[in-house]
Order: sequence, then structure tokens, then C-alpha cells
Amino acid sequence: FIFLTSIFFTLLIMELIIKKYYPPEKKVYQYVRNDFIWDKNLGNFKLKPNIKTVWNNGYNVKEIYSDSLSNRVAKKNINNKEFTNIMVVGDSQSFGHGLAYEDSWVHNLSLLIDKKITNTAFPGYGPYQYDKLVKRHISKIENGTLIMALTDNDLCSARISEFRPHNLNDLEKYINISKKNYFFESPIKYLRYYTGTGKLIYSSLKQFQNTKLGNYIYLEYYKKNKLKEDPLRNGDCKKTIIQWLKKIHKLTNSKNIKLILIIIPHAQRPMMLSKGIENIFYKDIVNEI
Repeated sequence: FIFLTSIFFTLLIMELIIKKYYPPEKKVYQYVRNDFIWDKNLGNFKLKPNIKTVWNNGYNVKEIYSDSLSNRVAKKNINNKEFTNIMVVGDSQSFGHGLAYEDSWVHNLSLLIDKKITNTAFPGYGPYQYDKLVKRHISKIENGTLIMALTDNDLCSARISEFRPHNLNDLEKYINISKKNYFFESPIKYLRYYTGTGKLIYSSLKQFQNTKLGNYIYLEYYKKNKLKEDPLRNGDCKKTIIQWLKKIHKLTNSKNIKLILIIIPHAQRPMMLSKGIENIFYKDIVNEI
């Protein structure tokens, strides 16, 4: 008992000291609710048009800009009104959550091909939203290109049981997560966001990833997981996602639209773009476009 008590107070004292140098956030939001508007047809939120804002989830403090079409863009394109014939649909990975937009894979791809890309991706979107967006904008990308970026959690969401609009109240709860909810529902997230020790550990890992060694380890981890990942191995998911994609392909084919499908493996969910992954990730896409 004495041993455990001494450990507890030692950790407590360490936390109090660390908090002075790595103060945790007073409030943590997954996203900034005031920057959203509800799109009834999509059954989800989208960005307000022409916003200039900052999202801070405790670790990634990033500026967010949207154009007149409610799509995320680089700061210089905030007044954009053009919907190009190269369209991306996807979720937070393609949106570039946690990144400056200039570091997102969509923006970097745009620079590589020297063409503008309309990025309709948004955190929390899935096949239901992708389906609605493609049908909504199909005439605008006729004779163009549609890039569908599916993450592992998307692949089972085309099933009838899940292929539906999201619930507004459920999304509201997800956006505004209190300390109390974090503590009881996800202690690891609580430590990461609301303690100095968690912030120190996460910040150190981020700095290490930016070193040559850290980037090498991260890149090797990505390669291994990319080779091992088989997102279609679930029989039910495989059947339904393929059926849905066939419908999308039939639709795009009727409008002479090139359909490019990207499967983003689980290893990349924390950060879609890492320096060094570019040659692996972009090569085939650039060749296709």
C-alpha cells in the first residue's frame, strides 16, 4: 500500500511540474461547431462558405478556410466559386484534418498535376454522403475525373443497415466532448488531451516523426501495413461495397467520367500525409489523371 501510494504521489507531482511547461487545453473540441451548417440532403454537416477560422483539438492548431462552395481550400482560394471537373469525395483524411491544407494529399496532388481539384471531403462522411455528392455534382464533372478516397471504416458503411443519413443529435454530442465524457468513455484520450504528461508524450512523438529516423520508421510501418491490410476481406462488407461501387461506376461511365478509387489503410488514419510517403502514394494517381 505504501509503495503504491508513493508511486501515485510521485506521478502527481510530476504531472504538476510538467503542466507548467506543457499546459493542457481548457476545452477540447473535435471540430468547431460554429463553422458548420447542416445539409439535410447529405445527412451531415458541411463547412460554412467563405470561412476563416482555427481548429484546435489540443495538439493540432490549424487554420481552416472554405470557398464559396463550402469546400475546404488553401487561404488564397477562399473566394473561389469554380467547381472543377476533378472532384474528390472522402472523409477527414481527404479533408486534411489535423493538417494545414497545403499539407493535405489533395492539395499536393493538385500541385503535382498542375490542375485545380474540387475537394468535397469532410470529417465523418461515408458512402451515403459520397453517393449524394456524386449525384449532386455529376453534371459538373462530366468528361472529368472522380477520385473516391475510402478509408477502412467506410468499407462496411455501404451495407443497408448503415447506408443512411447521420443523426444530427448524435453528431452534436460527438463534436462537443466534455472532460467528463472523455474520462469515462476514453481514458487514453483524456490523458492525451487533458494532462501535461499526455501532451508532453504526444508532442515528443510528433517531433520524433519529423526527424529522418522517425520518418523512416513511420514510412516502413506504412509500407508493412499497406501490404498486410486487406480492407475487403470481410465477406459482407466486400459484397455490399462492390455492389455500391458498381452503381457509382455505371453512373460515372454514363457521363464519361474517369473513376479512381483509393483505399486508405488503417495505418494512415492519424495522418494522411507524411513527408516521404509522397512517392508511394501519388505515383499511380498522377499517372491515372
